[in-house]
Amino acid sequence: MPYNPKISVITPAYNAEKYIGDAIKSIQQQDYDNLEIIVIDDGSTDATADICKTLGVTLIQQENLGISAARNVGLKAATGDLIAFLDADDLWYENILKSQLDLLQKPESPSFVLGLSVAVNKDALPITETHFVLSLGTALIKKEVFEKVGDFDEKLDFGEDLDWFLRVMEAEFSCAVESNPVLKFRRHENNTTNNREKTNQFFLKAIRQSLKRRRDKNQVNKSPLNNLIAQLKELDMANNLF
Repeated sequence: MPYNPKISVITPAYNAEKYIGDAIKSIQQQDYDNLEIIVIDDGSTDATADICKTLGVTLIQQENLGISAARNVGLKAATGDLIAFLDADDLWYENILKSQLDLLQKPESPSFVLGLSVAVNKDALPITETHFVLSLGTALIKKEVFEKVGDFDEKLDFGEDLDWFLRVMEAEFSCAVESNPVLKFRRHENNTTNNREKTNQFFLKAIRQSLKRRRDKNQVNKSPLNNLIAQLKELDMANNLF
């Protein structure tokens, strides 16, 4: 019997009317039909919600609470066996879900899959080569992972994804890496990562929190990233971890 689990795709959105339609269509155009798409409109003041209402998705509207809170609301609403995320201004490559599902069935039974990214401009044209970035937009994750390590830290304005990934890897959940591009990460003037100084501050906070947790467990010398780094070395992409 083919592996056909339900996949919940969570898309947080804030004033995303320019791009949200293309993001959702890139999910719907996957060659996989056991999907639910959950958009959390995080207090938008533009036409984001109106666009979503025409696209056959589950739309949840809330006051503006930030991306971590939006993702957490999506997680509570998700009914799938597997969880994926796509930001409202990004795109997936075609037919990536099936190849990721194949990786989840490997004999070593990884708990989540990561993939490669390409940065694109406003018109979705590539502006970088394929590379690796630790990104939720490339991840397909078994729901049991969230049940054990919890959801996203709403006290982190940035770096909440890195903090979550570190907690997952500290819990010794293993991952597999898809060797093909999964995500088109759109670069534009409103990217939250444009403020590199602030972003780096929160990244450092996430790394310090990981170090503290490992100190508390006497695991300082045990890197949570070993499994991932080994696979990236095979792809000759270990230098692009962050």
